[in-house]
Amino acid sequence: MAEDLAEILGKFALSSKELGGADLDRAEINLGVKECQLSLIGKIKGEKIVNYTGVKSFVTAAWSYPKDLRVVELGPNSFQFFIPGEQERERILGGGPSIIDSQILVLNRWREGSEEDERAFNEAPLWVQVWNLPVHWMSKDVGSKIGAVFNRVKEVIIPQTGSKEGRHIKLLVIADISQPLLRGTIVKMEGSTKWVSFKYECLTIIRLHCLLAVIMYVVLPMPSIFLAGSDTSSLFSESQSGWADVTKFLTGASA
Repeated sequence: MAEDLAEILGKFALSSKELGGADLDRAEINLGVKECQLSLIGKIKGEKIVNYTGVKSFVTAAWSYPKDLRVVELGPNSFQFFIPGEQERERILGGGPSIIDSQILVLNRWREGSEEDERAFNEAPLWVQVWNLPVHWMSKDVGSKIGAVFNRVKEVIIPQTGSKEGRHIKLLVIADISQPLLRGTIVKMEGSTKWVSFKYECLTIIRLHCLLAVIMYVVLPMPSIFLAGSDTSSLFSESQSGWADVTKFLTGASA
């Protein structure tokens, strides 16, 4: 930022009053700091600019109507959510992923300068299913160990019932969404190796452009996404079926 300021200053001459500037001390910003400490900073990661009114309506309902919620737009796809209740803030931060108009909303606690720190918004919670596991591997310890390929594991769930596809372990992880999502990983045990595959869940999809909220339960196996390449028209295409294009959110493809 200092380099940007120097470049700007080098382009034009400043008057003596402009050069004088202003000196602030901590006491003068304390009120603003205290207010911001009751807030979360959220950024919607994607190319499409989301409507403020739609974001406010979405978070109000998705977060179960937090008391005295106030939403302030900080810039394109950047918002500050004032939530006075500490327990409500922690509950919202600890929840699963929120998807708005096929793009993920990443939340962080406010700290000085956080709204300008893009790297702070590269991590997001995702629900991941781990498949192709032997039945005797169905344990929380195994899930935590396999989930270590992500940045963090927040929760491990062992579904009690299976399906025609078999059984799986369900993980709530913190993943680096600035990188391609993992398709799976190799697990080693007693000299042998086994490939386990990942499927990603998106629970809340909302289409803001038509003001229609759609609740979906979508499970996308990563191999099918990667094989689809740039043509995702056969997988929840917005133009053909009217549903939000989940595959473009997961792969980072442009609309």
